[in-house]
Amino acid sequence: MGIIRREAEITSKLADKARAEVFFIKSNEVRMNEKRYYRSNEAANYLGVNEKTIRKWARENLLQYSRPGGKILLFDKRDLDAFIEKHRSGGNGVVFSS
Repeated sequence: MGIIRREAEITSKLADKARAEVFFIKSNEVRMNEKRYYRSNEAANYLGVNEKTIRKWARENLLQYSRPGGKILLFDKRDLDAFIEKHRSGGNGVVFSS
């Protein structure tokens, strides 16, 4: 009976280790798939507002952006997150809830 119990313990530990490795791999895949830069329509979706609003905020220097090649607007996710934190309380007429 001791050998069977020991085998069950080893099997259980191996299964736990395999589950932990799968979780680690999946969490790294999620991080790798996160975008750092968003186009204006993606930024609008991220903030839950209309794309025109994003462009207005960029024009009014309320939201940082870059314009590589002078064409599209790109918004850094970190800047979008900072914008959310700054305006969470409802300052400047912008209200975000968590």
